[in-house]
Amino acid sequence: MDCVVLKFGGTSVQDAAALRRLVDVVAAEARPRVVVVSALAGVTDTLSEIAAGVLRGPATGETLHRLLERHVAIVREMVAVPVRASLTARLRRRFEEATSLPIRDASGRDAMLAIGELASSDLITAVLDAAGIPAAWIDAHDVIVTDDTFGHARPDQAAIRAAAQRHLAPVLREGRVPVIGGFVGVSREGATTTLGRGGSDYSAALVAAALSAAEIQIWTDVDGVLTSDPRVVPGATPVSRLTFHEAYDLARFGAKVLHWGTLEPAAEQDIPVRVLNSRRPGNAGTTISARVRRPSPVVVGLAHQTGVTVADVRPRGVAGSVRFIHTALEALAGESTRVNVVVLSPSRLVAVAADHAALDRVLAAVDDVADARVTRDAAIVAAVGEGIVGHAPVWSLLTLAAHHKHLESVMPTQSGHALVCVTTRAVALKALAHLHDTFFAPAHA
Repeated sequence: MDCVVLKFGGTSVQDAAALRRLVDVVAAEARPRVVVVSALAGVTDTLSEIAAGVLRGPATGETLHRLLERHVAIVREMVAVPVRASLTARLRRRFEEATSLPIRDASGRDAMLAIGELASSDLITAVLDAAGIPAAWIDAHDVIVTDDTFGHARPDQAAIRAAAQRHLAPVLREGRVPVIGGFVGVSREGATTTLGRGGSDYSAALVAAALSAAEIQIWTDVDGVLTSDPRVVPGATPVSRLTFHEAYDLARFGAKVLHWGTLEPAAEQDIPVRVLNSRRPGNAGTTISARVRRPSPVVVGLAHQTGVTVADVRPRGVAGSVRFIHTALEALAGESTRVNVVVLSPSRLVAVAADHAALDRVLAAVDDVADARVTRDAAIVAAVGEGIVGHAPVWSLLTLAAHHKHLESVMPTQSGHALVCVTTRAVALKALAHLHDTFFAPAHA
């Protein structure tokens, strides 16, 4: 279907001013479009505190009331008078019912976290209608079918495709804009699930793949994917074009602009992904596609993570290597969204995870056939570029820079498109600026 999926992140839907920009973006797109939205900025963080039991008793009710009032204030300012009362009642009911959710249960916690996206999508549907853009609210539970791995649910793409044809395609054919909350799904048993933090990008890609869309647009608050984290490297600049492989490795090794899961459904159907700034919609942003022409392999970006656990695992003896690789693959399959593999072979596994419990489960699975060296509260720095693992000049530059900044040995990743160093937080942050100068100074641009 020749449609485009537009996903708006939390800062792009945070208040009335942001929603006016959203309306302008949707209005400017001439093709049939689906809108996928995150919760209003900060809402999911607050709901997460409630789900974790940080807020209890009267504090929970007071906090939920404040979240409701943020939504209602936008209703008063931007929604047509005839629907204000009914929308406000739905929003009030949604937030009030949250006080009775069983947050000690994993499904109850996911139901709590889902409130933000369900509320924002209902609100934004009315905002678009009031602006003269016919829209229809689509309950994410009707489309995003998953397993029951609460907190990090795995999507059933065949079921999502069928659901999208039932619930989204007819709305598009009518000339209306379907609006759906990201991040939220439903198990086959009907329980609310979530795709993990940042999962609204993933929802957009799943919807796009289900509809065979022409393009995915990720609207955020920066001018695309940058050469490094601008909070650490102020001189970071937008990258105009990336391959799916490059964007995937940047995301999985710490770049925050895009959820790495987004790239899988998009790459499978070769659907271009554009990362754009909702505050500056005229900027070109970053386009991610299957192929980018470059004269030779280059580093296109740097990513980093701090506070992670790194495990370097080796099988015991030659005879244990076959059993080791099979056991490791089976364990990693169950933690695919939480454990990041740097190296995997019959003789070695190097894995990184911010979710320490997930990595501990993998280590427990291979404990009887392998020995592990585990580093807690570590940091990683990754240089990413398609084909750089086999490119001697890049290896040489990174090795020299790593030695200069006391980074540990440079490891090539399984993908062949990233080189990773393990270090401490303090060294990683200092090394990023040095590496950025190394690879992105005018002489290397």
